[in-house]
Amino acid sequence: MEPLRAHSRAGLNMARCQEMPLYLARSKDGGILFDLRRNRFLKLNGVGIEIWIALSKNVPRNQVMAETANRYNVALETVTKDVDELITRASGLGIYPRPFQEVALEDDHISEARSSFPWYGHDPSERPRPRKLQVLLALCGLLTFDLLLAIGSMYGLCSAVQRWPRKNRSRAATLAGEVCTAVDKACVWYPRKALCLQRSAVTTCLLLIYGLPSTMTIAARPVPFMAHAWVEMDGAVVNDHPAVRNLYTILARF
Repeated sequence: MEPLRAHSRAGLNMARCQEMPLYLARSKDGGILFDLRRNRFLKLNGVGIEIWIALSKNVPRNQVMAETANRYNVALETVTKDVDELITRASGLGIYPRPFQEVALEDDHISEARSSFPWYGHDPSERPRPRKLQVLLALCGLLTFDLLLAIGSMYGLCSAVQRWPRKNRSRAATLAGEVCTAVDKACVWYPRKALCLQRSAVTTCLLLIYGLPSTMTIAARPVPFMAHAWVEMDGAVVNDHPAVRNLYTILARF
């Protein structure tokens, strides 16, 4: 499990990514801001989340600081310093207070009840064998999404996945296993290390090509900070361990 290629210092009602590229996901330790257009993550504590929300609603900074100092019985000078530090840290990442999409956390019990597909984690010899065409398509997909990240951003990659044609067809369940194994084999032959984001984007699009409804999920965890991506079908994890749904806070689905 490796992090997405992104910088960090610091169910789900989704708007289309091109309309709302900034997301806020709350956690027990505070929350994470995810700027999809700039590939940036910003971790905030609970008070930082409250301040950010107020600033995003165009509440004057002086009013935000005064209300925060009064609410928590802290010296105004201390709050002023903290708010200035927050704004400086966020602007250094290119993130500024503006409207955002807040992510609703899912019920842990529901997440635990969903399992991964049976081929994940099994001996490769027991998994459905992919066809050569599937492996070739996976290699082409890795190259395509690698180029999208190189010349654009995660925003362009996620937009491409979200716009991919979606047609439901009656297919054998083993076909999804063939696709996942094909992507795994393609990653072995691919000259560059394919991160979870590219792998998941390719897997999602290949599944859609074969008429299997799927979504690419992007998530993160605050401590230690790490971002991750995987693929789901019918609410079940396809290409990763089902525990990822409990280890990470889901930020967006495409």
